[in-house]
Amino acid sequence: MPNQIQIYSGDQTFKQQVMKAFQTLPTSWLTASFAYTITALGSGAVTSIMTTALSGAVPGAGQMVLPPQFSVDTKGLNAYGWIGSTGNVSFIWHNPTAGSISAIAGTVYLAVLTP
Repeated sequence: MPNQIQIYSGDQTFKQQVMKAFQTLPTSWLTASFAYTITALGSGAVTSIMTTALSGAVPGAGQMVLPPQFSVDTKGLNAYGWIGSTGNVSFIWHNPTAGSISAIAGTVYLAVLTP
């Protein structure tokens, strides 16, 4: 049975945990995309905080911001996103590599999972 989980009736605790986990999965997505240029970053450097409007984003509401995605190779940069205030998502890029990274132009894709 590929792509299936077999749950035995005798294992009620496990079954209840699985059912609870599936009930807490997000029910909708909030998304945004826009053109953006990641500034040149030296080793260990972080970009300035970028904030963009995203209707429906609410801090403390159990929403989860996925790491921002970019339309082109980011050369090893890490992205971090968070809901900074109602209706706004903020993010930064961090260069954990040993070298400098030149500016990169492309499109940022943001996604927030909502319960």
